[in-house]
Amino acid sequence: MDPKNSYFETRLSYEPSRDAIWKVIVRYLQRYIPNNSRILELGAGYCSFINHVEAQEKHALDQAEITASHAAENVKVHIQDCSNLRSFPNNAFDVIFSSFLFEHLTRAQLDNVIRESRRILRTGGVLITLLPNYKYIYRHYFDDYTHLQVFSHVSFADYLKSHGYELISVQGRFLPYTFKSRFPKSPFLTKIYLKLFWRPFAGNMLVVARNPAQETPTATSSESTFAKQYGDRSGRSATVQTPPEKKQAFKTPDTTEVAPAEILKDRRKPRIRHDARKPVGVESSHQEKRDSGINTDRKPIRKHYSPRKPQSQNTSQSPQNQPPRDDIKNRRRYYPRKRPRYKGPDKTGSPE
Repeated sequence: MDPKNSYFETRLSYEPSRDAIWKVIVRYLQRYIPNNSRILELGAGYCSFINHVEAQEKHALDQAEITASHAAENVKVHIQDCSNLRSFPNNAFDVIFSSFLFEHLTRAQLDNVIRESRRILRTGGVLITLLPNYKYIYRHYFDDYTHLQVFSHVSFADYLKSHGYELISVQGRFLPYTFKSRFPKSPFLTKIYLKLFWRPFAGNMLVVARNPAQETPTATSSESTFAKQYGDRSGRSATVQTPPEKKQAFKTPDTTEVAPAEILKDRRKPRIRHDARKPVGVESSHQEKRDSGINTDRKPIRKHYSPRKPQSQNTSQSPQNQPPRDDIKNRRRYYPRKRPRYKGPDKTGSPE
């Protein structure tokens, strides 16, 4: 058994019903693929995608020889490893598509494929990727013995952004994980399934990214400062910059410099106490504090102190000798007597 074809014979055998479902999937993805574009499919396998897509020029790449036997007449087949894309020139394709390929590669191979894919994609070209989402199928993810990479829709989106791609669409739930299930495989049900807002039992993700224009690297702030002072690598001389004028400083007769005028001008004034009206650190006498109203003994000071007048010694005005006051009764406040509460009629039937 050929090791390159053993995976298709044991794990991914050919099913004619898969092509009918792929027609619906291709019709959904056609929105990202112009009709006059040049497209390359990495890991084409049975060519279920590349045979049904509408494009001006179609290429299929895979290391298995079964790809050549299943490819259509208008598809150019390349039997080679997907990690080696040096045979293609720069800006050769408008769209690159891969389905369930990147999880089978090592990290070094995957980095090379993503890097070379951006090279052979034109500016504004699209990279379309289908991958199993580990977030939703972690229990069955390693049922495939060839899975080496683990990605979710969040981690793979960040991975593409780290290589310079711009994200167009990220769908964490796109398709069911496998066709080997008890659910019916119908193109009509697949079409309805792709129109659902929330897709149950979905385990595969769809990530669409764009190859942006490669900007020329700009010099950093440190490099630009270095070029201004010492010139760049082309040999051009640096621009002569006059040093800024020093601030004029006061000088004492012994020619010793002191602080600049701006610093002396903004010097803080000594804080004045609100009560004493004297700078902090200046001691006041006890008499000044008393005159200003400061309580030195922390007790209230009576400024207008007047001692009590002594009681008169006139015995004629004592209580024993005073006549009785008849107006005390009249001075009392009159409170009317409270009326008793009515308790109802008595035994004879008349009120109290």
